[in-house]
Order: sequence, then structure tokens, then C-alpha cells
Amino acid sequence: MMIDYCENFINKYPNIPYMDTIGLWIRNGGKETLLSYGLIEIDKHDGRLLILEDEENFQQLVDDIKWLKTLPLYIELDKKKNDKQIVVSHAPLADVWHLKDVKNKQNTFKEYALWNRKNPKEDVSIFNIFGHTIIQKVDTSKHYINVDTGCHYVKEGFGKLSTYCIENNEVITQ
Repeated sequence: MMIDYCENFINKYPNIPYMDTIGLWIRNGGKETLLSYGLIEIDKHDGRLLILEDEENFQQLVDDIKWLKTLPLYIELDKKKNDKQIVVSHAPLADVWHLKDVKNKQNTFKEYALWNRKNPKEDVSIFNIFGHTIIQKVDTSKHYINVDTGCHYVKEGFGKLSTYCIENNEVITQ
């Protein structure tokens, strides 16, 4: 989402008359991201987001998006858990793992890796570590682990950052 919406932002910057053109992302961390780059400010009178022209910070955003686009969709580890290869991804992709090398199914595979919210079925061939779907505490199943404890969603009753250590089977939550 960040890459897609940032590319839209980059293509229109600094002439973005209405920030709702990137509204979905703005509501999902985009506002905080653009504030951190110093590319927007919040109008003190009406709370609207205003574009700030800053060529150096803008170029940093452009470079960072370019770098993000080089990152893998998933990471296959050389380790196993419960006799299954460990694969780390943003969202659960174990149910479509068999499609990862099927040419005409790459869009389906990618959509699962980015947007799926269903926990993997038990008969999958990999052990999947993922996030994307916020839960109260880390879900350590026999065939997957969901580590998304909603670090950004403090007001909604979440607000914890969690991870899982493969070497010692430890869940760490802050």
C-alpha cells in the first residue's frame, strides 16, 4: 500500500490539491510517514494536511520507495519448524505456497502475500511466520505464527510490537 500510494504522491508532488487522492494510505500510517519525511503539515485551524515543498526530503522518499521495491515478497529460511520449512511474509501465504512458481498465478500469489487475512490451513507444506492481521497476543500455532499485535493501534487497545525468535522459540512483546 505504501509503495502504490507513495508512487501516486511522488507523481503529483508538490501539486496535490486534495490529500484524499491518497486517503486510504493516509488513514493507515501514511500521514505519520509523510510527517516524518517533513513533506506535509497539519493545518492548525481545520486539521487538513498541507503539502510542504522540500526537495531533499522528497528525494529521500523517492529513494526509499525505490529501495522498498527491491525487497522480496517473502523470505525462505534454511530452518525448519515442526518438519516444515520456515517462510516469513507480510500476510499468510502458506495456503497458496504451491503457486509461488506457477507463472499464470503470480498475481494470486502476490495478493495473498500482501493482503490475505485467513490463517493457514493445517495441511500446508510450510511453517509461515506473518503479520497483517492484528491480534491481542502472538498466535503460535503448530503450523504458523502471527506476530502482529498492532503496534500502531494504541488507541484501539493494541499498541504492542512483537516478534518471534526461531532459535529459542521465544515470543518477545514490548
